Amino acid sequence: SKDSISEESSIAWSGKEFGLIWKESLPASKIYFARLDKNGVKQDIEAKIDNNIDSPSLYSSIIWDGFNYNVIWQGEDEKNEKQIYFAKLDQNGNEVLDDTAITSNSLGNYSIFPSFVWTGSEYGVSWQQGKGSIYFIRLDKNGSKKSAELKISDGPKGEAKHPVIVFNGEKSKYGIIWDD
Repeated sequence: SKDSISEESSIAWSGKEFGLIWKESLPASKIYFARLDKNGVKQDIEAKIDNNIDSPSLYSSIIWDGFNYNVIWQGEDEKNEKQIYFAKLDQNGNEVLDDTAITSNSLGNYSIFPSFVWTGSEYGVSWQQGKGSIYFIRLDKNGSKKSAELKISDGPKGEAKHPVIVFNGEKSKYGIIWDD
């Protein structure tokens, strides 16, 4: 609509085209996907990729795994708890798998600011938990958990936030940075 605001975009290159996602604000924050050719021209209609109708979706990121686009974002579950979600899209932006909650918060705890990377065989995911703890988990190629959630840091001041994860090319070796 004319009152909507597009922001928080992320882009991935598939080897032949771009996959673009962004948050469309107003009336509710939802994530959309579009394909762009190598010159940046939109190829088809926009597709909404987060299926949770009532909750806002924030801080999304997209990567290409060699076969599909993969998206991660912060959303809310049916109890209004902030969780981290994962979705896999085919080359046209259609969901291959249903949205999957990576985290399982309760009692007012929350997961925010996700970051993820593809290693060639798995995803490494990091996020801020609560006021300021950094967590990490490994996911298989379908977004299923390969490891338990691992608390990385509380930060010296207990306000660790905004993690960014990278893969160093060695088997299951990740680097994570954050603000404190």
